[in-house]
Amino acid sequence: MDAWQEFMKVAEIAQELRIARSRAYELLAADRTIPAVKIGRSVRLRRTELERWLEGQRYPNYKALTAEVRNVR
Repeated sequence: MDAWQEFMKVAEIAQELRIARSRAYELLAADRTIPAVKIGRSVRLRRTELERWLEGQRYPNYKALTAEVRNVR
C-alpha cells in the first residue's frame, strides 16, 4: 500500500466509525490525543493511528462501561 493511502480523510474516518462527519470533526477537535495532522485545510489521520487510538479507548470490561453510562444518565 502506498504510504499516502494510509492517511484517511475525516469523511473516511466517519464512515469507518459509523458516525456523522460533524461528530468526527468534534472528536478530532476535542481530543488532542488523536494524532491527526493538518495539511492545508484538510485534516488527515493514518489508519494505523486511528486503530491504535481506538484500542486505547477500550474499556477493560463491560461492567465498567455500563456503570459509567448509568452515572451519566
